[in-house]
Amino acid sequence: MLLIDGIKYHLFVPENETDLEQYVEKNYKHIFGQDSIYLPKKKIKSKAGIGVIPDAFVIYFNPKPSWCVLEVELSSHPLYEHIFPQVTKFKRAVEDNTCKKNLTRFFYESITEDPMLEAGFKHKIGSGEIYKSISDMVEEKKPLFVVVIDKNTDELEEVILDFNDKVRIIEFKTYQREEAEGVVAFSFQSLVTSSSEKNILRSTQPLDKGEYKRGQLGKAIYNLFENKGIENVSYEECEKLALSIKPDSQFNANHFSWYKNHYLKAGDNRNSKSFEYTIFGKIFIVHNARQVLTGILEALSEHDGSFIGLLCSPDQIHGKKRRYVALNRKDLYPDRPDLCESCAYQLKNGYWVGTNYSTSSIKQMIRLITEAAGLKYGKDVIDSL
Repeated sequence: MLLIDGIKYHLFVPENETDLEQYVEKNYKHIFGQDSIYLPKKKIKSKAGIGVIPDAFVIYFNPKPSWCVLEVELSSHPLYEHIFPQVTKFKRAVEDNTCKKNLTRFFYESITEDPMLEAGFKHKIGSGEIYKSISDMVEEKKPLFVVVIDKNTDELEEVILDFNDKVRIIEFKTYQREEAEGVVAFSFQSLVTSSSEKNILRSTQPLDKGEYKRGQLGKAIYNLFENKGIENVSYEECEKLALSIKPDSQFNANHFSWYKNHYLKAGDNRNSKSFEYTIFGKIFIVHNARQVLTGILEALSEHDGSFIGLLCSPDQIHGKKRRYVALNRKDLYPDRPDLCESCAYQLKNGYWVGTNYSTSSIKQMIRLITEAAGLKYGKDVIDSL
């Protein structure tokens, strides 16, 4: 509820996307800046002829002309099935040279047919070369994709993972005045500062090769894939994990498939760096620090399984609250049940080891484990961490 000068406004969700689109259109200057230009829907096609119709285009100034493709959604709709393919089609379409020329012409005609828009545009670019300015913008600058939605959700955050910094989400809430249905108020995050109108639509720092942004659920699922091996993780396990993190989660088979595909797609970059460890002169090569830890534990357990019991004894102090190795997985992360599900690896002997640690922490764990096994770190057990 909003309380404005003692008057109550109650949150309500527009009945359909058309209503939400109209609210956004009426308020777009508050979102993109007073000099921004809102352009209507137009079908665009990729090189392969696949068509897509964005809800609108917006030209804003940053300070030179930049542009975005606008998609308006209701959170009640199936976001995975709609937004992901929509944004993918947008990206493919705007990469096509023919599409770029068509959009340039469309933008130019839309601006020049309105004397006020034309005058304002000329003033912002400091010349009368409108067509060249628009052409340069479309040719040289990739568009930002903006998703306006009535409620941001974990699902939407996960949907846009593949698009890195080229997608922005704007949560646009609508409120209705109590006992006055025709009076509405809106709550949203403007993409420009109110004081100087300086545009903050600039891209964030791009992700390094091999990295990918993760939400809480995504991170937990990727941890599960890394710990067990993606081929050994079932849909039921991921569903259980999703519910442990968010009890009202609507995780389904489509989400499971999407996570697997995204994880595998990032695999080449992730596996480009290898790790190795040596036990009693035998060298093993794996893909990440966690596999170094679990591989060493498995090998030392087979050599002499008695040391595991010593690691789990009450007088052994590992972390401030957490135990590195435990017979009960819940003892690994007593304050984080979600990590007990996603970041606990079960050894063949039945014991559990936590894997949600930095590389430097894992190196310390390996040293502790080696000494507990009565071996020399750096001689009997060597790692490349």
